[in-house]
Amino acid sequence: MRHPEAPGPPPHGDVEEFRRHGYAVVDWLARHWAGLEHRRVTPDVRPGQVAASLPRTTAERGEPFEALPADVDRLLVPGMARTGTSATSP
Repeated sequence: MRHPEAPGPPPHGDVEEFRRHGYAVVDWLARHWAGLEHRRVTPDVRPGQVAASLPRTTAERGEPFEALPADVDRLLVPGMARTGTSATSP
């Protein structure tokens, strides 16, 4: 709950916008999970490569939510390791 003395508008949209973004996250997760068998078990990046690909400073203005899944795919997914696969299970 927002504190009544907090200045300015709430930092989020309405309930429908939240719902739309939530469905988009679930859709991204489902697509990612469906393609796991085609991904490497270990990351195909050098140590520090993911950190080096991230911005050094925060943005003056945030980007639209719709841009986030592409950023995750481009910046974070290459450095992710798969766990719990038959390749890593005893």
